[in-house]
Amino acid sequence: MDDLIQDLKVALRRLARDPLFSAVAVLTLGVGIGANSAIFTLVNGVLLRPLPFRAPDELVQIEVKVDGEATGVASPAAFRAMRDRSSAFSGVALMANTGGTLTGAGEPEVITGAGISGNYFDVTGVPPLHGRVFTTAENEPGNTNVVLLSEALWRGRFGADPTILGRSILLDDVAREVVGVMPASASFPPELEFWIPFEYSPRFNNPNALYGVFLRVVARLKPGVTLEQADADAVRVMELAKQDAAQQLPNWSAGVSPLRDRYVGRARQPLLLLLGAVGLVLLIACANLANLLLAQAAARSTDFAVRRALGASSVRLIRQLTAESVVLGLGGGATGLLLGAWAADALLALMPPSMPQMPGISIDGRVVTFTLIVSLGSALLFGMAPALQTRRAELASTLREGGRGLAGRAGARTRSALVLAETALAFALVIAAGLLIRSFDELRSVDPGFRTDNNLAFELLLPATRYGDDARVAAFWSQLDEQLRAVPGVTAVGGINGIPLGGNVMTITFTVDGRPAPEPGAEEVMDVRVVTPGFFEAMGVPLRAGRLFNDADRAGAAPVVLLSEVAVERHFPNENPIGKRITMGWQRTEGTQVSGEVVGVVGAMRHGDLREAAEPEIYFPVAQLPLRSLDITVATTLDPATLGTALRTAVTELDPALAPARLRPMSEVVAASMARDRFMTLLLTAFSAVALLLAAIGIFGVISYSVTQRRREIGVRMAIGASRSDVIRLIVGGGLRLAGAGVLVGMVAAAATSRLLQSLLFGIGAFDPATFLAAGIVLITVAFIASALPAWRASRTPPASVLNTE
Repeated sequence: MDDLIQDLKVALRRLARDPLFSAVAVLTLGVGIGANSAIFTLVNGVLLRPLPFRAPDELVQIEVKVDGEATGVASPAAFRAMRDRSSAFSGVALMANTGGTLTGAGEPEVITGAGISGNYFDVTGVPPLHGRVFTTAENEPGNTNVVLLSEALWRGRFGADPTILGRSILLDDVAREVVGVMPASASFPPELEFWIPFEYSPRFNNPNALYGVFLRVVARLKPGVTLEQADADAVRVMELAKQDAAQQLPNWSAGVSPLRDRYVGRARQPLLLLLGAVGLVLLIACANLANLLLAQAAARSTDFAVRRALGASSVRLIRQLTAESVVLGLGGGATGLLLGAWAADALLALMPPSMPQMPGISIDGRVVTFTLIVSLGSALLFGMAPALQTRRAELASTLREGGRGLAGRAGARTRSALVLAETALAFALVIAAGLLIRSFDELRSVDPGFRTDNNLAFELLLPATRYGDDARVAAFWSQLDEQLRAVPGVTAVGGINGIPLGGNVMTITFTVDGRPAPEPGAEEVMDVRVVTPGFFEAMGVPLRAGRLFNDADRAGAAPVVLLSEVAVERHFPNENPIGKRITMGWQRTEGTQVSGEVVGVVGAMRHGDLREAAEPEIYFPVAQLPLRSLDITVATTLDPATLGTALRTAVTELDPALAPARLRPMSEVVAASMARDRFMTLLLTAFSAVALLLAAIGIFGVISYSVTQRRREIGVRMAIGASRSDVIRLIVGGGLRLAGAGVLVGMVAAAATSRLLQSLLFGIGAFDPATFLAAGIVLITVAFIASALPAWRASRTPPASVLNTE
């Protein structure tokens, strides 16, 4: 231990005598370690940290599978069957997303919540912060007027009032008693602000309600039950549920997966890819630092030789160099931890909503330990080359040549190999960034099927207490249309149940009059949309055939529908759908099937994702199929950002208790749908830029050192007639040969990297020739620039001064 302390003290004194070198080394290493620390902070918070529930590994989600594809949700009948008949779970609970307008406590505000079963927090194991959770009796009709508040809502809207328990709040005009406040962990994810009991209505208890999958079902495994056993039990229970139902659903089944997969499944691959990318950046930084230390060791080779001649062993010298590397590594680690903490905050701000925002992501003990291990590992990695080079140096030749033997022969090969390696790694990163840039550009060029400029959208939910009948709902939407059209700058107004690219989908089976009934399990489906007459005008969706909805399509008139052109292509090939009557597998009221005659065909819109093709859609007029919740779209000749206040005023003039929610331009909706691609592209581009810079520094350093070592050779060449351009070509050629070799070696690494990126790419292949060619040109150009400066300096050296010195 005493020897170790002594070595560290000597290392500190040695590095302090060369502050510029030490600062450059620590900063270079700090950038690489900081990037790793920042990305690992996200990996730790999202992938490694346990979910904020009791015994989270025992929690699973149960979901319906259709044709083997997991839906992520389940139907009421499936939930009840799992709750009552499963032998694999100690508890089964449900959650259904909802929302409401909070009034009576300041300005009306739309808040996000969920309807849950009374045992939901017992199953997940989250105790209340104050008060109590729901009971199972509060799911029964007539007992549901209670509410749980999130900690954030309680503190923000109600000022952390300790007397809130037992008081009533108005949520969608319904007085609900506050029975508890839930901690922040209960709101994960998404960011829920309240919970109400999910009402077990007669329709909910109908055993035929296997359709309508919209429930998130969470279960806790019994002790000793494996995931495979639970999955098999879910399949068995689903078969029993299908036997109870009137419908035959041979293509329907059920499955079980860890609850963590629901939350972090889509984030796992992107985060691990980013961690791999910053790992490559750190390797490049280590290669650069190893080159710096090799150059320094070469300069100290005579000193080392003298010490060995005086009796110092090779082990003692290697131990001293290792101590210096460890000091640099710890300095780089401390710098990296500071940079990582700052970068992690920036990354969290950039993270798209589609990647889970775990509560409390920050630098913790695991991140500090990771950073320490990376720092020491990096120190050993970049310190290995100079230590081994010093050990292999021959004592007699080093003393005879004054250190030039180590610098000029053995060290040159090692330094060139390191530069080749970092060039190859940089090339792989540039390829990855280039592929994502090309993919993102392809994604941006996709036509969503609607207008995105000068268009504004917001959500509006009508409370059932004041809009309980269809006539009142239809009248409100008509009045709102007139009110919004009167706002200066507004040219068109529309509404739809689920804004395009918003992800909301209601898929239902259908039949066409005159066609034979499909076999069980072979039913065709379409996404159902309810719109106001002006929706297609407001969104710029073209009419392909027939007519659009108008004011004559009201309640009591003949029911009509519109089809998207994709629906026509898929379900009405080679025939005219106009005049066909379509009946949906949906009873809005008992005994009444939803149906309508096709009167028009409109262009296709992408509702789910720009990566996905448009799905078949059927549209109903809101006057004939009134819904209390719509997304309102407004076309304007003005800047959409200036219309917010006027639109809110127009809504509150109709009903002071209503508040528009999520008011945003449609361009932001489209941008949000590409947020994950933008996030990955931005980060990989930044990492590849850092890698290119480090590679350029490495090439510059090696070429500069090579010029220093070859001064006599260059002087002789110029003395016997070599021109300055000959010298420049000689030196730049060496740099380009290094870069070219790195590109060839990097092809192998790039091929592996590209294959890993395949699932993130859109519109291009993993081995896109244009990207590979462009990356090669970029790297060769960087190498040329990095080699040109030392080459120019060498060409300006007077031969006589060099030869006189020698």
